[in-house]
Amino acid sequence: MLRWITWLPGVALLAMAPACGDGCGCGAAPAPDAAVADAAEDAATAADFEEVLTGHRKLTYTGDLDEILARRVLRVITSNNSTNYFMFRGDEVGFEYELALLFARELGVRLEVVVAPSRRDLIPMLLEGKGDVVAAGLSTTTGRADRVAFSTPYMSVRSQVVVRKGRQPPLTGPEDLLNEMVHVRRNAASFKRLRALGAQLGRSIPISAVPESLETEDLIDMVGQGEIPVTIARSNFLAAELTWRDDIEAAFDLEGEDQISWAMRVDEPALKQAADAFFARHHRDVVFNTLYNKYYRNPKRAELLRDEEVRADRGGSLSPYDDLLRVAAHRHELDWRLLAALMYQESRFDPAAQSWAGARGLMQLMPSTAAQLGVTDIEDPVQNVEAGARYLRQQIDGFDQALPLKDRIRFALASYNVGRGHVDDARILAAKLGHDADRWFNHTEKAMLLLSRPRFYRTAEHGYCRGEEPVRYVSKIQTRYDAYVAVMPLERENDAGAAVTP
Repeated sequence: MLRWITWLPGVALLAMAPACGDGCGCGAAPAPDAAVADAAEDAATAADFEEVLTGHRKLTYTGDLDEILARRVLRVITSNNSTNYFMFRGDEVGFEYELALLFARELGVRLEVVVAPSRRDLIPMLLEGKGDVVAAGLSTTTGRADRVAFSTPYMSVRSQVVVRKGRQPPLTGPEDLLNEMVHVRRNAASFKRLRALGAQLGRSIPISAVPESLETEDLIDMVGQGEIPVTIARSNFLAAELTWRDDIEAAFDLEGEDQISWAMRVDEPALKQAADAFFARHHRDVVFNTLYNKYYRNPKRAELLRDEEVRADRGGSLSPYDDLLRVAAHRHELDWRLLAALMYQESRFDPAAQSWAGARGLMQLMPSTAAQLGVTDIEDPVQNVEAGARYLRQQIDGFDQALPLKDRIRFALASYNVGRGHVDDARILAAKLGHDADRWFNHTEKAMLLLSRPRFYRTAEHGYCRGEEPVRYVSKIQTRYDAYVAVMPLERENDAGAAVTP
């Protein structure tokens, strides 16, 4: 496992000119505290990148499946927790995420994840058109059924009373809850179930409505730590928790089962039909069971998934190299989260990574490029990250400044992958074909795909290009950057530009 980078005050980062940021060529690299002295400027630069690269997320769409297929993006609203969706060592994972990813792939579209601030926001965001479907383990309760359309259920779960292991006196049945304070979210199905149970018992069960921002895993942990006495959890989620912790237990089950489904707007009948067909194909098949076991039954993975060092939403870091990325981004006026997305795509955060073509290190620099940038040790993370950031900045600045920043960035990413010459060829071809050569998505990328065909690459100045590679490359970095922005927003940066654990 990669070691976390810690800064040593006063240690120079990289001796290459220009190094101090003023273009003086002194060769002295700044210490991290000097490099992030102007945190406000850093934030402004990152905000600029975020605004242009994620502005599409502010748009709302309320069309059905035909609109989704036309824009080639399925937007899935979910919640950030250890089973639905989270960042794991820089990658997007989660049971609901992987199900939605499979669904999107079968539709032939790209998946875009929209993280709701709290579970209470899931349905309102859907109705506002901020997403196409909610995939967050929702139960098909009556209160929701009159507002949305549910897919065919893909899971049945029970509600279980969760207490600290070995508590005395033990809770053995519903009557025991009359003398306990049960902590649940007001928006949870268990809240209504407890209310109904109290009515049956002829006396209200004491309920503490916890903030909607708390996930079930948080409440279970609070029980285990002795901070609260009782909560309610679904049987599948509690089973996942019990694979790695022994400080909690299920006291008993509440009556009834919850059917778990995806939610869509009532005016999305074609999308609902597609979702129903998807679950009919995969319900309890090998793919479904593999995913279920991966997130709910694997004790080793369950424990690892809760490790703050590999979960961005818990530990406040995207990679072991966040500090290096922040410094390099500051010096070259970039967003460090974009550099992180590029780094993941290039090397999966492995400083010893080497491609078939000979590119090496975290940012996968070719030896010739590294030498031009003054790198003396291509596998040294400090030098590699600094050079990669500088190279990306050069690519961005190399395009006409009159072009929109978002497209200069996307052209630069494509150039980072296959070289500026092939990007120029694709833009020339795009113009000939009637596309907008100043835009990447749905325009220049279409021409780029054609550069692998003899008819087109024979007349291109730089010849053959395996166009699918840069098209996938830019798309994956854009998607990952969107995800990184969602879990690491700018407001989580303190005045020194360092991450703050939430």
